[in-house]
Amino acid sequence: ENLSTVPSRVLFLVACVMVMVMACFRALCMNEAEDVLAVLVMLCTGPYFLFFCRGFKTVGPFVTMIYTMLVGDLLRFVTIYFVFIMGFSQAYFIIFNSFHDTNERSNCISSPMPTAAESVMKMFIMSLANFGDTYSALECTDHTITGKTLFMVFTAIVSILLINLLIAMMGNTYERIAEMKN
Repeated sequence: ENLSTVPSRVLFLVACVMVMVMACFRALCMNEAEDVLAVLVMLCTGPYFLFFCRGFKTVGPFVTMIYTMLVGDLLRFVTIYFVFIMGFSQAYFIIFNSFHDTNERSNCISSPMPTAAESVMKMFIMSLANFGDTYSALECTDHTITGKTLFMVFTAIVSILLINLLIAMMGNTYERIAEMKN
């Protein structure tokens, strides 16, 4: 086996390196950086326990399935998802450039996407079906109809089509591994 077939081992090795870097941060009295690395170490060492579960008959195939889904399906999905998120975030960033504060409307307090980086994060949050503030803030822009049309397209593509694509890809992986097991 190599490191590409066992991602939890890679995460564990990365965690070991981070522990050594944490010692340097402690010597330099950089407490916040050390805390961040400590959290990352905990997140990276947890999946390593899955490596040892592969030997059990009941959970071993599922661990293999998780590895295969992470390396294959999820990587392909994230690539496609990233393209859509980046495209829509920049479109919404341009739409919200025309955002104007008005005192007569209570929902027009501040722009939900003031920077390009914030628009990427907001689009990710919108893809998780949390879009109430952004949708209502479209009324405070000069491009309300365009924004609402884009919202419907975004919802159809990202929230419905791409999530179903991910489920189908993982279902195929499950069937393929189940056939290999039998």
